[in-house]
Amino acid sequence: MLRYPFRVTGRISRQPLRQAPGRFIRHSIRRVRKNIRKFFAESPKNRVYGTYFASIIIEGAVRLTSGALCSGVQLRQRVIPHDKRRRNVMFARRFVLLGALCLLTATFVFSARPSHAAVIQPVEFNFIRVISGTPPSDPAPWANLKIEHDSTDVVKLTLKLLWNSPDGKTPFADYLLLNVEPFVSVSLVPSSVSGGGSITGVTSGSNNVTDAGSRYDVKIEFDTAPPPDRLIGGESLEWKLTGTGLTPGHFKALSHPLGDPTKRDYALLHVQGTPGGQSAKLGVIPEPATLILFGMGLAAPLAARWRKR
Repeated sequence: MLRYPFRVTGRISRQPLRQAPGRFIRHSIRRVRKNIRKFFAESPKNRVYGTYFASIIIEGAVRLTSGALCSGVQLRQRVIPHDKRRRNVMFARRFVLLGALCLLTATFVFSARPSHAAVIQPVEFNFIRVISGTPPSDPAPWANLKIEHDSTDVVKLTLKLLWNSPDGKTPFADYLLLNVEPFVSVSLVPSSVSGGGSITGVTSGSNNVTDAGSRYDVKIEFDTAPPPDRLIGGESLEWKLTGTGLTPGHFKALSHPLGDPTKRDYALLHVQGTPGGQSAKLGVIPEPATLILFGMGLAAPLAARWRKR
C-alpha cells in the first residue's frame, strides 16, 4: 500500500492514499475549507496575521502535489486500460495545477501582511497639453509638478518651469489649480515657500474655482509683480500644504466639468507673457491607464466593423 510520503504538521491528518484521485482531491479540499472556516472563527486569537491561514494553504498544496506524484507512480507500476490511464493522468495534472495555485495563494497571503514601513508614492504631473491660449515658444513639456509626502498631514510640492525667459521677465507663472479627492481643506504651511518667486495666496474649497469649463478645488496664486518676485522660466518653487489626512494621492483626481465631459484635467497652470503678449492655460497628460481605456474605446467600433465584413 502506497502511503502519503510527507509528514504533516498542521491540522490535516495524514491518511493513506487509498482513494481514487477525484475522491482524494475532494477530501483534501473539504479539509482545507474546514480549517479555513476555523481560522476565521479564531481570528481574534491569532497573534501573527495570516500565518496559520498560509500554513493551511501550503499543507493543502503539498498534499495535492504529492497526490499527483503518487498517482503518477501508480500509473507506471500498474497495467491500466488506456481510457482509465488517460483519465488518471488528467487528474494528476489537475493536482499539480491546484498545488501550484495554492502555493501562489500562500505567497500572496504572506506578502499581503501590513507593513509598518509602507512607502507613500509621490504624484507627478507634466504640463504638456494646451487647454487654451498661446503656450511658450519652447517645446513641451513646459512645466513639471511633483507632490511628495513630507510628514503626517503635510505634502511638499515642487513646481519647475521648463521654458526659457531670455529677458528675465516673461513668460511667468500666474496661478496653479489642483483637485483633491476625497476633498479635505488644505492650507499653506507657514515659512515653507522657497526658490524662485513667491506665493501670494492659497484658497481651498470643494469645486470652489471655475476655470476653462471645469471646477477645481485648490488655487495657488503666484506673485506677478515685476522681477525678481515672479516665477519665470528655468526657475523652481517649493512649498508645503497641510490638511487632515492629506497625502500625495489626494491630488490624483480629475476636475469636474461644467458641461463638456472632455474638459477634465488633473491640474491647470496659467502662464502670462507668452509670445505676442498672450497667455496660456496648460494641462497635464493623462495617466497611462487613461490612455489605455481611451485606446480601447477607439478600438471597439473598429473591431465591430471588422466583424461585420
